[in-house]
Amino acid sequence: MARRMAAALLTMSLSFCLSAREETPAPAPAPGDSAKPPAADAAVPRKLTMDLLVDYLDRWGISRIQADRENRIVFFNVLYEGVQFRFSVSILGGAGDALFVNVMNVAALKKDQPGLAEALLLLLAENFHSAVGAWAFDPEDGEVAFDYVFLAAAGLSYADFARGMDHVIVSVHKGRSALLACLKTAAEQPEPVPPPDEKPAPAAQKPAPAADEKPVPPADEKPTPPADEKPAPADEKPAPAAGETPPADDAAPVREGANPAAPPHKDDGEGEGAAIIP
Repeated sequence: MARRMAAALLTMSLSFCLSAREETPAPAPAPGDSAKPPAADAAVPRKLTMDLLVDYLDRWGISRIQADRENRIVFFNVLYEGVQFRFSVSILGGAGDALFVNVMNVAALKKDQPGLAEALLLLLAENFHSAVGAWAFDPEDGEVAFDYVFLAAAGLSYADFARGMDHVIVSVHKGRSALLACLKTAAEQPEPVPPPDEKPAPAAQKPAPAADEKPVPPADEKPTPPADEKPAPADEKPAPAAGETPPADDAAPVREGANPAAPPHKDDGEGEGAAIIP
């Protein structure tokens, strides 16, 4: 009898504990939390549909969404580490072969913003080191976004969905923090001071000649005679040697038949026919 009563009491206590556990609802997983439903359900791939997508988002902690069932796309916000991100998730392919996740307006870059080149290099480096997901930049409006694709040709399980969404939210938050830090560092750098106007270097000057050295004129320049030396006239003839009669400079013309030794003829104004005195 005592054993039956003890067994009954034990059964009642176990039933009470089980009923209390069933009445206490489990807290919904927060966005980015890796909490998963039972393994038997989470590991089963299921065909992508709008109902399945809404169900997966609800289990991941997103209950308020904007759904466009005709285009098979949903929009929602995720608050993570004090920062709110805007998501769009769409089903691609007629048979739901892929799930495209886009995090919009993570940051905005202007064309004349200091540090733009450094920020773009940072995004390229993030893409190089990232195994999944990619950063995107729109040069038209400066939007920086993050894209992620789930391949689901054979279906998508909740375990893979939750793991991928966790990766997206962590990568976006980390990349945004690094991007803003890069832009802040560039904005705090002092503006470069332009160099002063540089004057052209003077032409190479020849060294001055020594005191006892005469300057050498260029090849195309005639030497200048000394100041106390007069240049010889162009028509000056050399002086005759000793005993030599200098030739007459202006010898009078000798008429044909005239005596060369006679004095030159003098015109007395009587015209032709004047007598020639031998």
